[in-house]
Amino acid sequence: YPAGPVPGQTLQRLLRTLGKLHRWQPCATFPDDGDYASQLAAHRGALIPPDDFDRIIHVCHTSMPSAQLQHGDAHLANALDTPRGVALIDLECTAWRPAGYDLAKLWIFLGSAPASRPAVLSALTGPARGLSGFWVAVALVAAREITSHRRHPGLPGGPARIHQLHSDLNEAITRIRHLHTALT
Repeated sequence: YPAGPVPGQTLQRLLRTLGKLHRWQPCATFPDDGDYASQLAAHRGALIPPDDFDRIIHVCHTSMPSAQLQHGDAHLANALDTPRGVALIDLECTAWRPAGYDLAKLWIFLGSAPASRPAVLSALTGPARGLSGFWVAVALVAAREITSHRRHPGLPGGPARIHQLHSDLNEAITRIRHLHTALT
């Protein structure tokens, strides 16, 4: 988690590299990790109210973008800024997921550097499906991070981090409500 604003050039270079990964069509086999409905089910009731969970599932079934290869753990500590460009490391979470997952993960990790978040949002391209994938992934990542921080109370940031994650989850749920209304 960055302690302050992230240099704009560093963030732009990372976003360009992630964009290249997302456009890559590898011949190697990568796992499919796109079943967000089952992954979110663990948080139904505990972190995500049942009515909102139902809205999220509806959005997942009607408006999710196509799968792209996603790094799966896209944040600054997994990106080496070199003179030739950004090199992504820590690739064991790489899988096929709906477009927007890496940007959602990065957006969550930039919670302590909110001035850097608009760059992530500006990297979202395409139709409303891209927004659906992003906000559903934000809900998923925020819920996972809250659960992790609760299990391991000594993690960096403690209560302030959990507060930010709850705020991020609530924003994602609010955005998904609007997307759901637009779909119905």
